[in-house]
Amino acid sequence: MESATTELTRLPGLEVAEAKPEVKPEHWIETGPSKRLMLFAGRSHPELAQRIAEKLGIQVGDVSLRTFSDGTTSSSCRRARRPSTST
Repeated sequence: MESATTELTRLPGLEVAEAKPEVKPEHWIETGPSKRLMLFAGRSHPELAQRIAEKLGIQVGDVSLRTFSDGTTSSSCRRARRPSTST
């Protein structure tokens, strides 16, 4: 005798968590030969930059910011470099 219902019923609290691949943050996303997508942020919205980086699976790049007495700002991006393979 067959049951009219063949679909399993899920009970609250017994849900099975779906396995997601572990994403390890890197400093860039390879977008093609010799092309990399990198994310840098200033002072105005660091939380937004962090949320975007988490969505992309990368880290926010290091930025050196300097404010001068006249109110102007200088920024310098410090790119992440791959480890040296020399022996």
